[in-house]
Amino acid sequence: MKKRSFSAAVRKYLKPALAVASAVFFAASVLCALYFALFPSRGYLHSDCTDSILWADAAVRDGSMLSSNYNYSAILPFGGQQIFALFVRLFGVTMKAQVLSMAVFTVLFAAAAVFFLTSCDISVPRSLFAAGTLMLVLSSSVKLREI
Repeated sequence: MKKRSFSAAVRKYLKPALAVASAVFFAASVLCALYFALFPSRGYLHSDCTDSILWADAAVRDGSMLSSNYNYSAILPFGGQQIFALFVRLFGVTMKAQVLSMAVFTVLFAAAAVFFLTSCDISVPRSLFAAGTLMLVLSSSVKLREI
């Protein structure tokens, strides 16, 4: 019977352990970002945070993806206002619609970051770790959370 070396045994268990650790780190980072989107964001709402919900409201009232009655600063037919439109239809222009839309955007943004990193031939554990780090950095200050 052949004896395994210590380093081979460590490598056998280290790779799956790092994969699990990076997945847990990513999940915790997304939960942290979701916490800020769902709870403290209510205290930091100002005009820079409301453009997407107002665009969504104008589009819902007009019955189209882009409202002819609203002067957009840019044509963003696939922007965040499409996420907001669903919640504006359900709850109107309310804080609930704002917060839920931002929570959905947070999850989609995190998923897009992982997709982008894995499409760059970065391993899944490293992609999860990098995307988790991105989510934490973007949650680190009031201004970064607003952007």
